[in-house]
Amino acid sequence: MTILHVRSNERRWSVAEQAQLERRRAVLDAAAQVLAEKAYAAATLAEIGERAGVQAGSLYYYFASKEELVEEVLTRGVRQSRDAVEASLNKFSPSSTPEERLVAATERMMLAALENTDYTAAHLRCVGQIPSSTMPNLFAEVRAMNQLWLNLLVKVTVSADDVDMNPTTVRLLIIGAISWTVEWPEYARQPAPEIARTLSNLVLRGPHAPSGQPLDHDIPTGSYERIAGPASLALMCRAPAVTSMRRASNG
Repeated sequence: MTILHVRSNERRWSVAEQAQLERRRAVLDAAAQVLAEKAYAAATLAEIGERAGVQAGSLYYYFASKEELVEEVLTRGVRQSRDAVEASLNKFSPSSTPEERLVAATERMMLAALENTDYTAAHLRCVGQIPSSTMPNLFAEVRAMNQLWLNLLVKVTVSADDVDMNPTTVRLLIIGAISWTVEWPEYARQPAPEIARTLSNLVLRGPHAPSGQPLDHDIPTGSYERIAGPASLALMCRAPAVTSMRRASNG
């Protein structure tokens, strides 16, 4: 009887624990939505709690402060993308080329960004507003992501008119382009694998419009301002080609 009683208690605790985890995830998802819409300064715990279906005061049961909640949201978004990229790269053999690995990383990060739209947009809108000293876990995750991409890019020689390009600059362009896809207007959206392949081809070969098809075809009137952004892939595709990727040595 004692054994049965202990097992019964364990089973009830497991259900309660699962419910708590689900409520915590609901809070994180709600926070990602609010941060994606309003950015860091304008986001309030009251609105986050309302969307999560809990009172604002109850949020402190899960997170000690707004800053801790925001850090967890942004860290989760970066970690999801990094885990996805690493999983795709782990499938390659040592004999794979740098270009193959770069294409795979680009495609998988694109998919991760579009599968977790609110987290991607929240990071895009908030990370520039937050001092790195206040959210160490977030910026440790960002540094790990940056290093992952740099390790890929240093194995690929980037040149334009015989001038070497900085791998850090290329990394920022790729990640920026991927992040901004969540802001694209409806008319420009395509399946994530297709967008990822376009970006990979743009990085490796430069932009080339299909024969007889202008890059700016079928864009609705008044839509240009909706795709503005310093790293928007739509804007990159309208610029002249300035880089090309040359296959690096496998050594």
